[in-house]
Amino acid sequence: MKKIIYILFVISLTSCASKKHSHGSEVIQSSNAQVTSTTSSGLSEGSMQRKSGSYVFVNQEAYSVEGTLNEVLNKILPKYEGKTVFVELNTTEYAVTAPIILPSKILSRVIIEGNNALIKSSVSAVEHVFIKPPDYAHGLTGLADTYQEVRNISIQGSGGAVKFVGGYQSKVINLLTRSMHSGVEMQFILQGKVEDCHLIQPRDFGIKLTTIPGQGKNKSQCNGAFIKDNRIVARDTEFGIYVSNSNLVKLDGNIIEGGKIDKGVWFYNDANTVLTFEMIRTHFENLEFTDACVYIEGFVDDFFIEKMYYHGKSGMAVNAACDKSLSYIHLNDCAWVGGWTFNSFKDQRGVTNRSTWNFNNTGDFTYIDRVKASFINFPSKVYFNKKRVN
Repeated sequence: MKKIIYILFVISLTSCASKKHSHGSEVIQSSNAQVTSTTSSGLSEGSMQRKSGSYVFVNQEAYSVEGTLNEVLNKILPKYEGKTVFVELNTTEYAVTAPIILPSKILSRVIIEGNNALIKSSVSAVEHVFIKPPDYAHGLTGLADTYQEVRNISIQGSGGAVKFVGGYQSKVINLLTRSMHSGVEMQFILQGKVEDCHLIQPRDFGIKLTTIPGQGKNKSQCNGAFIKDNRIVARDTEFGIYVSNSNLVKLDGNIIEGGKIDKGVWFYNDANTVLTFEMIRTHFENLEFTDACVYIEGFVDDFFIEKMYYHGKSGMAVNAACDKSLSYIHLNDCAWVGGWTFNSFKDQRGVTNRSTWNFNNTGDFTYIDRVKASFINFPSKVYFNKKRVN
């Protein structure tokens, strides 16, 4: 009798498990059904199923992109001012005819996940595909208390790719641009990062770090920025990487190559709060530099260049166009191929002032340009592999 009861009990359990399994399958199939609604703007949104094709997902809500991406996002993003928003693209092609304006109010956080989508831009030369404008409602502190990120996306066409004005630890990662006016511009981004970007033949520049115009040279700086493992391919390009009035900036593992470029890396400073600039593992291989592969303008206490490879015309130029001097230039483990040639820089009186040092007795030189330098001690000390050479 006990044996019969046990058998019936096992059969009952098996039957129940089978029903639960069947029921679970029905739930999964049901959850895959498309659920959509229409907003007042006519946008299709709200899907529990991932949509393929020309859609953009804003906090997991699906919006159809029947025209341009900027038309869709510029209707949606304003409601996320001061909030967190995650924008995700499909791996497809989108058109952009006007800038996409990112939330800018204090505490706004926006992440653009491109999923290797391609954006074809027709914005003007002075505009950008993605721009986070300033919002001065809470002063510079409020401006810094925002976060932006653009990653895994390709952009080609006209205008600039990305511009952030104000932010904390904002990032541009794995951006590919081709034949645009400019690549990535950051103004007053504290501890920002530009990493793994491939910027092909920008007309104006690849990467630019500056202060916000009109805020003062000692304010709104891109302090603590990290520019890492980017590749800039020049072709009649003004400059590759520009760093202005920002302290503790580090360039690591960047490649600047290709055709003609005015300045490879351009460091400019006239702020008295900038103490250190560091550039390591940089590879320069351009057909021609109009000015120099490394162009130092202004002053800083310590300028470190380490593990640099250089090939091309025009080496390092130092322009004393500001009212203070460089204290130390440190050059360690740098390989310079082909010898450096120099262009002449003239001061306002039309007089060319320059001095050269032979660092390693093989015909490889650095070039120190003393424009407007008659009233300062410039530079104080230059070291090559820890040995003073001036």
